[in-house]
Amino acid sequence: MNKYKKLFQDSYYLMGISKIKLSLIFILFLVSGFLDIVSLALVGPFIAFANEPSAAKQFIFWDYIDEYIFNLSAITNENVILLLGLIIIFTFLVKAITAYFIRLFIAKFSLRLECDLRSRLMKTYQNLPYLFHVTTNTASIIQCIYRYTSVFANGIVMPVLTLLAEIITILAILVLLSTTNILAVLSLLAITTLFITFYIVILKDKLYLMGKSVHEGEENIIKGIQQSFDGYKEISILGKKKYFYEIIKKNADRIFLMGSRFHAYQIMPRYLIELTMVTFIVFFVILLTKNATNTQNALPVLGIFVAASLRIIPSINQIVRSINQIKNSIYAASRLLSDLKEIDKFHKDRDLNIKENKDTFERFEELNIKSIDFSYPGTNDKAIKNISLNIKQGECIGIIGKTGSGKTTLIDIMLGFLNPSNGDILANNTPIKNDLKSWMSLTAYIPQSIFLIDDTIKKNIALGIEDSEINLEMIKKSLSMSRLDSFVENLPEKIETVIGERGMRLSGGQRQRIALARAFYFQRQIIVMDEATSSLDNETEKEVIDSINRMKRKITMLVIAHRLSTVKNCDYIYKIEDGEIIESGIPEKILQVDN
Repeated sequence: MNKYKKLFQDSYYLMGISKIKLSLIFILFLVSGFLDIVSLALVGPFIAFANEPSAAKQFIFWDYIDEYIFNLSAITNENVILLLGLIIIFTFLVKAITAYFIRLFIAKFSLRLECDLRSRLMKTYQNLPYLFHVTTNTASIIQCIYRYTSVFANGIVMPVLTLLAEIITILAILVLLSTTNILAVLSLLAITTLFITFYIVILKDKLYLMGKSVHEGEENIIKGIQQSFDGYKEISILGKKKYFYEIIKKNADRIFLMGSRFHAYQIMPRYLIELTMVTFIVFFVILLTKNATNTQNALPVLGIFVAASLRIIPSINQIVRSINQIKNSIYAASRLLSDLKEIDKFHKDRDLNIKENKDTFERFEELNIKSIDFSYPGTNDKAIKNISLNIKQGECIGIIGKTGSGKTTLIDIMLGFLNPSNGDILANNTPIKNDLKSWMSLTAYIPQSIFLIDDTIKKNIALGIEDSEINLEMIKKSLSMSRLDSFVENLPEKIETVIGERGMRLSGGQRQRIALARAFYFQRQIIVMDEATSSLDNETEKEVIDSINRMKRKITMLVIAHRLSTVKNCDYIYKIEDGEIIESGIPEKILQVDN
């Protein structure tokens, strides 16, 4: 019980401003319940009057209708029957239209909540620390943003609202029925409660475990697909396609099995409820006719109970289906709620420690790194040990070292992705942590594996900018600066050429120069090249380095490499080993020492 209570409390928290609409939804449910009472209340008098006009007076509200609404005494019996019939039809029509729009409102409410949650999650995940993304599997994030939001909206919120609506409807109908035969109503209420309770007890945690199994299977499928196509070449060479195929098939079969069982549990209640209600009505008819002094007087009461039963059957079925959906969705919703609460906590903590500044760094002048240390979470070893260095505007700085020496970690700290355990990083004598967004707006990062989208050369250079806002003159200038202009001009579609997923239709050198052109387009003042040319052949590397050298003194360059040839034209070189600077100086000095 505590598990459900916590889930509903967390769900209420998660709805944000959407929960304002809950009071309106509750009012709509009450209106729907009232219309159910009115529509069914008219059935009894209608049947009674049609059978024996005087029998209609047994209903407590007949005198009220006669005296204050229609003055039925002054109308002929045939016209009374016609009037009551038309009123019943009209009432049921209004009830049907109202119920339709209430359901539509609930559906739109849930879908809007799903949409808002996806946007909120995407924004928050984008702003989480770099370390979070390093330690979190992408498949888990995709599952949370795309699938769990849908499960929460359609498997928790919508069923809960539906459950509430149907409970109000049943209670309203039972209130009406209690005016005709209180004993029968109590019996019906007991049967309904026992049926729902029995069904819930029988299933216990089965639906929860089914939901957990399905969502774990979906996450494994996403992971398997990603890995299968990310490593297509290696997997093909090793002949391991079947291994990844089996991962997908195994989890797909698992989802099918759990899904089939869940749908079986969803379908079953309807038929059991129908059987139970028919049995109740049969015994009710037998008892009613046996005890009634006048069978004709029993017919209206029987009519109301039959009409009410026809309305209650789908309501009970919907209640059971909603409970099943909620139990089946708890695992996914709990994961979503847990992630969002942790994310919100992180943002609150960060907002307490970071001052709101705008454009703190408009122009780069100097970067001072003072005695910084850094250790990755869960380790005692320092990845960076007491490093200090200075970079001035327009300089080209080289950082060299073997693989695993700490070069990339140092760059991640300098860019603001990681926070040093000790020490300070000052840009223009201001800590970069005071305004990371402004600091990052000065920098461009070009790694060994370039991020490219499956779109045109133009859209890859002006990444994230709408077509109508792209500066074509800047595109042309950026291509020239990166020495891609002649290559692009010879393409049939020129800058509109689609380069394929991850730039597969370009060579390694062309991909690197697309990244350079992107940095030039956005007019970044600091360009960081992290092993950007390490996978290129000597000739292609030379062409890329020449493009960089043309920008010396205009742009500050940080070149990270393990080949000395890559940094020989830099102004100053730092050599790192085991997280420490072991040598520094001009290229000639470092090259001489290494030789």
